[in-house]
Amino acid sequence: MEEPSNIANSGKPILPLHLRPFLLAGVAVVLESGPEMLDLLRRHAIGVRRELFDAFAAEAIAQWVSVRAHSQKQLI
Repeated sequence: MEEPSNIANSGKPILPLHLRPFLLAGVAVVLESGPEMLDLLRRHAIGVRRELFDAFAAEAIAQWVSVRAHSQKQLI
C-alpha cells in the first residue's frame, strides 16, 4: 500500500527544523502556565483544528487537574 503524500515522514517533516526550537518554547510556556493557557489557545483555534485541539486540550487539562490534585493530597 502506498503512503499518502500529505503524511509527514522523515524526508518530509511536519515542521521545518529551524522552527522546532520555537515549538519547544511554546510547549514550555503552556506547561508553565497550565490549563489556563490551553483554554486560551483553544478559544483562538478555528475550524477543524479547533475540534482536534478541543479533544487534546480536554484530555490534557483532565490529566493536569488529576496530577495536581494527587500532589496536593500528598502535601496534606
